Amino acid sequence: MTIKEIVTKLESIEGSLDDAFYTLPDYNANSETREYIDTARTEIDYLKYVIEKEKSNLPESNNIKYQDIQIDGC
Repeated sequence: MTIKEIVTKLESIEGSLDDAFYTLPDYNANSETREYIDTARTEIDYLKYVIEKEKSNLPESNNIKYQDIQIDGC
């Protein structure tokens, strides 16, 4: 899987989480659910940031594979 494919998949997941967040009924009982969804969206933003940052440190290529990226702490 290339970096572009990974970022595209993360964006798709992010869109699904956005849809879930905005379609969740606005009841007090759902506040924890909203927090979980929002946390997942934040984590996806972070992953996209790390991937883009690490991609800039790799040689120029359209076929960079996930295995080529070294992410600290993972």
